[in-house]
Amino acid sequence: MTKQNKLKQLLQKIVEIPSVSGNEECMSQFILNYLGKNNHEVKSEIDFKGNLICQKGNKPFKLAISTHMDKVGFLVSGIKKDYIEVIGIHTLEKFNYGFISQVWVIDSKGNKYSGVLSNESKDDNLLKVYIENKGQFEIGNFVCYKSNFSISEDIISSAYLDNSMGVAVALDLISQVKNGTFIFSALEEMGSQGVGYAVVKYKPSNIVVLDTTYDIENGKGAKLHL
Repeated sequence: MTKQNKLKQLLQKIVEIPSVSGNEECMSQFILNYLGKNNHEVKSEIDFKGNLICQKGNKPFKLAISTHMDKVGFLVSGIKKDYIEVIGIHTLEKFNYGFISQVWVIDSKGNKYSGVLSNESKDDNLLKVYIENKGQFEIGNFVCYKSNFSISEDIISSAYLDNSMGVAVALDLISQVKNGTFIFSALEEMGSQGVGYAVVKYKPSNIVVLDTTYDIENGKGAKLHL
């Protein structure tokens, strides 16, 4: 299998992990399992904010590679008979009237249930997920978009390319360096709380941030931004 195809497979696995801001544990565990499976010897730490810090080699913190592992999403705020109410927990997302999307609702045990997110009001805060409710949901459960990952020739279509692309590239970089510090930050979609805390705590001399943005200039979809 070519390196490009391996990266595509890795990217698909990452976009399907429901690591909504504040619920990044599943992504942290995936990254640690991936590093162990591929025999990458790193020292790792999960700090107070939920950032996963991986240190390869023994050299001190100088240049750090940072990429956020959290994704936009929602919290369950109300439970009704035929639907649940949710609120966005990220800072920038806006929803047009009549907005509809496929989502996963994740219960307290980590089980995923399929639902349909709908905005039936001009108020961005009034969002509903139509889903079969058998008493399995609680206030505070997380909700994320379905990735619907697909590849057609050289075009990848998926939710959560932000910032699954950055995580995939960072994992690939770890395999290529002998020494390096990698910050997989939490809470980026909630005001970049995680990386700010990590920079103050670990004090790298320089930091390179891998994040995903839209290619406005060329109109070719998502691109990785340094």
